[in-house]
Amino acid sequence: MRVLMLSLLTTRARAMTTTAQPFVSAIESIAKPTAQTAKAWLQASPSGAYTTARTHAGKVFEWSAHVQRTADSIRQMAPVGDAVDLVDPARLRRRLDGAAGAVVDAYRATHGGEELKLTFLVSWDDDGETTVAAHASPL
Repeated sequence: MRVLMLSLLTTRARAMTTTAQPFVSAIESIAKPTAQTAKAWLQASPSGAYTTARTHAGKVFEWSAHVQRTADSIRQMAPVGDAVDLVDPARLRRRLDGAAGAVVDAYRATHGGEELKLTFLVSWDDDGETTVAAHASPL
């Protein structure tokens, strides 16, 4: 009986946590739960190049196309510094892969394995220092 009660309390606590924080965001590869929708998250973030993708069969659908499009946007938008290095899709992909892995793993650990909407943002400061961030929500 005690095991059943603990199980029910754990399940209820998890449901309350996932309801209060139904999404996950990451800066670089550090993920945390958030109550912000992807739109609110983007609006609260620094400006930069972003893309929104979906998962299908456990993978990011047309990932290479999203990486290339983001690199093209950085090329057109970023004036200086590290951001310029990220116009190379291979370099950018390594950074985006880290952020993607962080939000997907964190989301699935708390919410299960459903298909996801993933939003990625690459931003930079006046010195060209870059930040790669990601957001995960249910599709």
